[in-house]
Amino acid sequence: MLWLKKITLTNVLEWGTYLLVFLLPMQTRWIYLAARLNGGDWEYGSNSLYGTEILLAVLVALFLVWRRKNNIKFAERNLVLLIGVFVFWSLATALWAVDYNLALYRWWLLVGGIMFYFLVAYGPAVKAKIMASLIAAAALQSVLALIQFFSQTVFGNKWLGLAPHWPADLGALVIAVGDERWLRAYGSLPHPNILAAFLLVGLVFLAGLSLTARSSKIKWSMAGAWLLILTGLFFTFSRAAAIVVIICYLIFVIWLAKEWVGYKRQYVFTAQLLAGGALVLIILAASFWPLLATRATGDGRLEVKSNQERLASYSESWQLIKIHPIVGSGLGNYTAAVYNRLDNRLPAWAYQPTHNLYLLVLAETGAVGLMMLFVICYLLFATKGTWTIKAALASLLFLGLFDHWLWSLYFGGMLWWLVAGLTIKKD
Repeated sequence: MLWLKKITLTNVLEWGTYLLVFLLPMQTRWIYLAARLNGGDWEYGSNSLYGTEILLAVLVALFLVWRRKNNIKFAERNLVLLIGVFVFWSLATALWAVDYNLALYRWWLLVGGIMFYFLVAYGPAVKAKIMASLIAAAALQSVLALIQFFSQTVFGNKWLGLAPHWPADLGALVIAVGDERWLRAYGSLPHPNILAAFLLVGLVFLAGLSLTARSSKIKWSMAGAWLLILTGLFFTFSRAAAIVVIICYLIFVIWLAKEWVGYKRQYVFTAQLLAGGALVLIILAASFWPLLATRATGDGRLEVKSNQERLASYSESWQLIKIHPIVGSGLGNYTAAVYNRLDNRLPAWAYQPTHNLYLLVLAETGAVGLMMLFVICYLLFATKGTWTIKAALASLLFLGLFDHWLWSLYFGGMLWWLVAGLTIKKD
């Protein structure tokens, strides 16, 4: 049992962090308080305990012991101070929230995400290995996405946190082409757009790591992961993610062309990845053009309906913001505030956060909270971090223009703070 003697607090904390990153997409949870509204299940009013939260709690406790033992200091003092103020302001919003307990629950999730940020940024885990753990998880999610799309079934499993979906389900995310309904890939996540964002972060990380790849074995593994994740991303049919992929591709190509002046051999592999990925995307686009065209043009009945619902949610959010523009309606209380202050006659499923991260933060925490979040983002970009990680951070911020899950869902907060932590991590 000599291997037991080699186990140290540092090793447990390091490999525990890699495990947490890898397991992050798994949505296994215990709904210990199921809320209902107008006779239906109210997701955004329910309280859950995720399996990865338990692992996070253990790692955070070990991290506090490890930090004290190794006398680890937090750098970027202004950023740490502002995050602390943001945490306290978010807690303060519970005082005037419609649902005090719901605000406290959402605040607890926010604190968990921020503790994950400190664990990643200042813990013993190596930056490149954290990125590799996320890439491995993205590859696994892509395999699951391919199975789901080609079988046109998302099988349910409560132990894996998988909700079942079929094309005929009214609530399923599908593409309607004529009389056919094509199910989009979910992975193990609640929505295809969330899966797309996760896979996008994996691709950006992979592109960054490819710049330093030397071993042929590693390069082949990276190439396989690149094509697999890119294919999985395609079958989510996420329009916002597609825009980010195109932008990132253009930036990488321009950067590589600029660096190619001296024929820097280390960039050849990255160029090959980009070329191979572009070829795969062209083949996929040609093979599934009717579906892609429907999503791109937005002319289909379901696409038009989706766009109308998004516009309606923006109008709704502005009505709510006007009530408390400075202090907000309370953390996690958007749907509760809509029910209590705007319209209490809708079915439960219709009470959803507005599909814009910034409007949602403004509605819940007011102008005070939104300004602090903007400054936090500015300070993150101002650090001397790896530019590919900053590209992943910028990608998430862009996706926030079209969706709310980075703020409203546990997984979204964890992914955001993970990338934020990597932004300032030194090694």
